[in-house]
Amino acid sequence: MSSRHTHPGHLGRQRQSGLATLLITVVILVAITLMVIFAAQTAILDQRMSANELRMKHAASAAQAGVEFATAQLNSGQGLPSEQLHRTFDGDNQSNAVFRVAFLDPNDEVESCPATPDDGTFPGDSAPNTSEVVIFSCGWSDDASARKGISVSMRASPSMADPPTNPLTSLSGVNTNGAARVFNYFNNLTIWTAAAVDVTGNPGTTYVRNQSEPPPSDLRLVTEDMGQSQINRYYSQTTDRQAIGPDVIDADLSLRQLEDRGGDAYFENFMGAAREDYKAQSLEMEAGADLDGLRGQAVWVDGDTSIEGNTQIGTRDEPVVLVVDGDLDVAGNVDLYGVLYVRGDLGGSGTFTNYGAAIVEGETNIGGNPYFIFDPDIAYGASNVGARGIVTGTWRDWVHEQ
Repeated sequence: MSSRHTHPGHLGRQRQSGLATLLITVVILVAITLMVIFAAQTAILDQRMSANELRMKHAASAAQAGVEFATAQLNSGQGLPSEQLHRTFDGDNQSNAVFRVAFLDPNDEVESCPATPDDGTFPGDSAPNTSEVVIFSCGWSDDASARKGISVSMRASPSMADPPTNPLTSLSGVNTNGAARVFNYFNNLTIWTAAAVDVTGNPGTTYVRNQSEPPPSDLRLVTEDMGQSQINRYYSQTTDRQAIGPDVIDADLSLRQLEDRGGDAYFENFMGAAREDYKAQSLEMEAGADLDGLRGQAVWVDGDTSIEGNTQIGTRDEPVVLVVDGDLDVAGNVDLYGVLYVRGDLGGSGTFTNYGAAIVEGETNIGGNPYFIFDPDIAYGASNVGARGIVTGTWRDWVHEQ
């Protein structure tokens, strides 16, 4: 009977081999665990980065939307909004991003976006008008963890090449048989026409500055406060039913030459562009549309139209250029601040007051008590009320992180 004897050294080597295998297994398990943890952390980090990027895109899109909304407001002809632009985007396929917009004076300092849309530190509107303004738009993501601000300067483009320096210019003649009055305190030209001026029956038609009266400190006294006592003080009547004064230029050859050239020559002389090109750059409205409240805009009205009732178009600070592509009939109490261009005839009745200047291609034969009052501030102001555009080099955007 035989027996097997195991050498002690052999048993030691087996134990060492098992221990090494166990150690390697543990190391592998630890490595796999670390890899899983790292992969999980990487996935979580990627998810957070993607979520942050998405929120930042939402904030940036909201801020950009605010700029677009503000630009549309500036070009709407409605002036600055009565309430600050503030909108939340929501719906099945949209985030709950938010934007707020402030219209700032160009001299104001642009601040960073506050932490939340409802933060009281967001600046209020301070722009005096829409001709030159800074749009400051802030956008927030749905949870307000991301925000982005954009500021851009907007400026109105020129709307006239050669603003008038007199209150009434007509290509086809002027008839003031009613009680029409034409005032120019600033130079000695009131009516300028290529045809005849008929003042039959009008007790007083044109007025220029009274040279014995010193210039007033506030020019509104001679353009807007037009009571009879003010007229008697600051103006001298030069044209009445007896004679036409030297401030009236009729049968003018330079205007006649523009008429003889035909086409857009007369229009381009004042407006600086062909009719169709000018129309394309203006706020286009249909004949008969409500013009009340329009301001700070070049407006093109298609076809014959009428303005009735109590209507104010433009303001002293935000005058308009109103082009009527046809005849214009004015009735009621109508105040227009800016430059009026009528491609047809200007007629009607009632109380029509044009502060600025009027240019007519057809005949001017308006009854009632119309006043044409030249105001250089308004006329020249109206020469820069074209479409608003971004001033080159003023676009600024940045990310404000919490």
